[in-house]
Amino acid sequence: MPLFKDSEEIRQILGEFFVQNRQHPEVGPKIKDGSLVVQFHYTDPEIIITVDSKNPDPGYYFNVYFGSEGPEPEVTFSGKADIGHKFWLGELNLTAALARRQLVAKGAINKALKLLPALKPAYQAYKDFLLEMGRADLAS
Repeated sequence: MPLFKDSEEIRQILGEFFVQNRQHPEVGPKIKDGSLVVQFHYTDPEIIITVDSKNPDPGYYFNVYFGSEGPEPEVTFSGKADIGHKFWLGELNLTAALARRQLVAKGAINKALKLLPALKPAYQAYKDFLLEMGRADLAS
């Protein structure tokens, strides 16, 4: 059984995490420097989240779009929402997940992989966000 009951729940959790971290002082500048449009297409339940660090709104390091909104992605990661959740917890080796086809990547993959070190503070930020939401069940 999936961790998230439906698309609305994953948007409230993972989607809101992205939105709230558009000004993250550690992660944001590095993501902006990557100047990349990345789309996450998660299934079971379904959600599409696009992160645009090429043209962020003033005061933000990146923009977040849902569904078909936003610019054309340069790289897309597709897989089950549970796998995406494990990644944002810092519990998933992205290279291994790609090799096992738990995640499928298309586009400028090498450019996206260069951003991995910048994401390390995001893993703790995601755990903290889950705890603040009262979702300790998802934080471990």
